[in-house]
Amino acid sequence: MTTPVQIAKDIYVIDSQDGGQLERTSIYVIKREKVAIIDTCTSKSVPAILAGLEALHIAPEAVDYVILTHVHLDHAGGAGLLLQSLPNAHVYVHPKGARHIIDPTRLIESARSVYGEKFDAFFDPIVPIPEHRVTLAEHKTRIPFGEAALVLYDTPGHARHHISIYDEVTNSMFIGDTAGVQFPAITRTGYELVLPSTSPNQYNPEEMEQSMQFYESLALQAVFLGHYAAAPSPQQAFSQVRYWTPIWLALAEEAMQEAEAVRVDKLSHAILRVLEEDAEKQGYTGDLKQYVWDDVVVSSQGLIDYYQKK
Repeated sequence: MTTPVQIAKDIYVIDSQDGGQLERTSIYVIKREKVAIIDTCTSKSVPAILAGLEALHIAPEAVDYVILTHVHLDHAGGAGLLLQSLPNAHVYVHPKGARHIIDPTRLIESARSVYGEKFDAFFDPIVPIPEHRVTLAEHKTRIPFGEAALVLYDTPGHARHHISIYDEVTNSMFIGDTAGVQFPAITRTGYELVLPSTSPNQYNPEEMEQSMQFYESLALQAVFLGHYAAAPSPQQAFSQVRYWTPIWLALAEEAMQEAEAVRVDKLSHAILRVLEEDAEKQGYTGDLKQYVWDDVVVSSQGLIDYYQKK
């Protein structure tokens, strides 16, 4: 198990070891007069979360809140199983996502359509959450939290059921997948790469831009990503998402001219090609594909889905 890492005042990141990968999906713990966990990853990550709480000297019964940025399974799939070990914790989730964690049947079906035969190995089991333990995270919901509050905001773009969590103490925002995915192993080489997360089936570039403009209006000190940990700077993350978005959209429009059966594959390789070209220009000499390929494929599925709906 990895050790929780402090990344801001009273804020820690636990490596979920999502799919057996390190530094893939973040689980955040805020430890003050109250305790909150932000996102849970999948049920496979529950042992890592419980071990992380133990390392932070937090008893399971001391956790007050589990806050889900959105209900995609790599962020919320383990919430039901985790709640079985957190007897006093209450879940906050977007109103449009609540029914899917109370009855995850449609969520499971949707994920199976994306992940196919890999679904069970990645996500099983998905445990329903009792309705009485769920609170709807309406826009601007305030959760009293020690010396200040956590404020929950509606931030669509990646998904319509997405919230971001603002921490008044540190002037920082937990932004889930709304504005970027980064790869620490790449960042440590000096090549800063943050990619938009355009996975199916609710990606909307206009809404993503509006959410980024909202973040910018707050002059945030830091943003904490679902994948993975703190961005080098808020503006750097937003700038990268804005750089890659029109490039990916243009490539997706081209891919729509292909036969439906090959669109995702064609687009995935086209995106990888432009990423590798950029990496080479920036002096990156590592194997980019091993880090970005899974994201590229899922994002390609979302881009094609977006254009098919248009």
